[in-house]
Amino acid sequence: MLFSGLKRKFDEDKSQNKVLFKTTSLLIDVWSEKSRYDIQPKKNKDVEDAIELLKNENGLLSWILKN
Repeated sequence: MLFSGLKRKFDEDKSQNKVLFKTTSLLIDVWSEKSRYDIQPKKNKDVEDAIELLKNENGLLSWILKN
C-alpha cells in the first residue's frame, strides 16, 4: 500500500468504516512471521467471522476492488 499511495486512504477509510477496521484487525494486525508457522487450529467462530467480514460490502475485499 505504501508504494501504491493507498496507505493514507486506507487508514482514513479504516477509521470511518467499522467493518473494514474489524477485518484488518482480525486478519492483518495479528499477523507476524511467527504466526505464519503456527499450526494451532483456529476457532471455527474466528474463521466464520473472517469470512463474513471479507464478504461484507464494506469489508477489505470490497475496498481493494474499489481502490
